[in-house]
Order: sequence, then structure tokens, then C-alpha cells
Amino acid sequence: MPHLLTTLTEIAAVAAAASVLGTLVPLILAWLERRMKIRAVRAADFQKVLESNDIRELGRYLDNTLGQFHVREYVSTKEVASQIDEYMAKLEEYIGTSTQITEEQKLAPPTTSQPHEPATLLSQEFKPPFDRMFQELTTGERWNALARLRRHIEMGCGRACPH
Repeated sequence: MPHLLTTLTEIAAVAAAASVLGTLVPLILAWLERRMKIRAVRAADFQKVLESNDIRELGRYLDNTLGQFHVREYVSTKEVASQIDEYMAKLEEYIGTSTQITEEQKLAPPTTSQPHEPATLLSQEFKPPFDRMFQELTTGERWNALARLRRHIEMGCGRACPH
């Protein structure tokens, strides 16, 4: 009988150890997975993605890093929540809030659906040097138009002050 009691005690101890391991192993694996996800987020160069001005690249970044976290992880783990909040704040700072965007739109000059013809904007005496610039403006080539305008101004200043 004492031998049976010892055997039963050993079986109970093994069952308790298995239960503890069965509880701890998933917790440890989940912790390791979260750590790997957090490292991936930190390893990715978020600022570089923002500076690329490519919405597809930003979407891929968000999917591959922040998108790997579940809501449960965000709610239950301060480190995960802090990391996600930090990146979302950077993203909001880059894009702006809906209030900021609305304010900027109010300050922007109104746009028309039909571009103006150069002749309606300039008198005939100024039209020839600006024809090409206005053509580029109406086709959406703003930088080229600005470069032409700058060059025109530089040439005018050079003629006015040859020294």
C-alpha cells in the first residue's frame, strides 16, 4: 500500500508539472511572438517610408508591421500599445488630422474646373514670354512653369543690372 501511495503521488506531481507547462508554454510563445513583432516594427525605417511619399509603400509597411498585432495584444500589452500609439502619432503628424486638412483647404486658393487661357490672364504685351509657362501650368507641369518664370526674372534682372 505505501508503494501505491508513492506511485499515486508521483503521478499527481507529473500531472501538476504537465499542467504548469501546458499553461506556461503558450504564454511564453505568445510573449516571444510579441517581442519579434515589436522588433520588426522597430527595425523598419518608418521615417524612410513616410519620406517616400508612396501610399502603397506606406500601406505595405503598416500591413507588415503594425498590422501583425491583434486588438487583444494592443489592449493587454502596454509595450505593444505604446509602440503602435507612437507610430500612429507619427503617421497622424505626417498626414494631418481631418481638422488640419479642412483648415488648409480653407486657406488654399480656390481652384476652377476649367483652366484659364493665357490670353485671359495677361494683356497682349506680356503674353509672348509667358505663353509656354502658362501652357505648362494648364497641363499640370507646375515645376517647369516656375523654372521658366524664374529664368525669365533672372534674365530681366541681368539686363537691368549688367554688373
